[in-house]
Amino acid sequence: MTTSQDHRITINTPDDGLIELVFGEASPEQRVECFKQAGRTFVRSVPEDQWVAAEKQLEQLPLLRGKGCRHWCLYKPDAPKEIVSSLRAIRREVLIRDERGVRQETGYDIAMVATDAKYRGHGLASFLTRKVGEWADGPGAAPVTTLYTAVGPFYVKLGWELLPAPQVSCELPPGVSLDALQRKRGGNQLLPTRLAGPDEMPDLCNRDIAQLRTRVEAYDLAPNTSLVTTLPIPEQLEWYQEMAKLQSLTWCNGREIKAVGAICEEADTWILWYQDLSHKELKIVRVKPGYGNPDLTKQALVQLLSRAMEEAVSWEGLLAKIMIWDPSSEVLGALEMLGKEMGFTPKSEMRDGVNQTSIRWAKADKRQTIFWPNEYYACN
Repeated sequence: MTTSQDHRITINTPDDGLIELVFGEASPEQRVECFKQAGRTFVRSVPEDQWVAAEKQLEQLPLLRGKGCRHWCLYKPDAPKEIVSSLRAIRREVLIRDERGVRQETGYDIAMVATDAKYRGHGLASFLTRKVGEWADGPGAAPVTTLYTAVGPFYVKLGWELLPAPQVSCELPPGVSLDALQRKRGGNQLLPTRLAGPDEMPDLCNRDIAQLRTRVEAYDLAPNTSLVTTLPIPEQLEWYQEMAKLQSLTWCNGREIKAVGAICEEADTWILWYQDLSHKELKIVRVKPGYGNPDLTKQALVQLLSRAMEEAVSWEGLLAKIMIWDPSSEVLGALEMLGKEMGFTPKSEMRDGVNQTSIRWAKADKRQTIFWPNEYYACN
């Protein structure tokens, strides 16, 4: 039996009988317990003390500082540090286009939804998620909320909409060497490329946002349809840089992250990446195309993706795969060309059962939605 009233819920458990739980935004002390719970649920490979220290460090970043990251939880009123269920909401700067025109708003991304194994099956995650949705509709003033989930149908019942979630990946060819990749790329000087360092991120993001807004304004939007995009703000990309640094400390003695992407100025095209050592993947978090010339963009992407392969190989077995979300036709064409040269076959698939994109409009409003682009940078 489960009952609820306002910000409290009572569950009947086989071991402990009736238990009353309180919903609320986590206090500083409770946030630490939320970190621990998320670590136990999602990152068991990292010792708890390291995980908590990393989360505390990440919360000092501009994206998460202050009210940028909010934790919500269910806890026992007589033991407030005993967190039973928790989640976090990280701010998102979004661009929305609908019948009202184009406007920039602040939304949230829901992540790390976790319930103590002992208390699962009592609707706690549903209760917690609904209450946070009520907050987003009211004091949070969030027009849209996103969530990337392995249990999409669960959130559909709570007012979320599942969206298409395509991806493409490629395994590094066996035995490929960094020297061989560099020599092959060096033979093509028609479109010179270079690596992009962390200090270039703000400028690249600002250039990207300016062009993306123009594209959103010009998008051929069908009637009664809303378009939303998570803006690639510098603070969003900085989170991934810091994550890569923290993982480098854990798995390879703090190797310096020198490159965060590659750029072809002549084609006004670049890619940004994240060295996800925990999953052994180089994730392309953003592909910024050169708008207006698809052929030139594809040619540039062949060279830029070759740079990405060099970056992955340089980690000496710690990165085995390159992953790209929401690939465009230019990305797919470039990967096919590069695969023929290097001896690999890109794998295109839908993200069913993992990181499936879901979206919730304020007050669970149902509408035809285009979420574009839906790339990895939008997910934390």
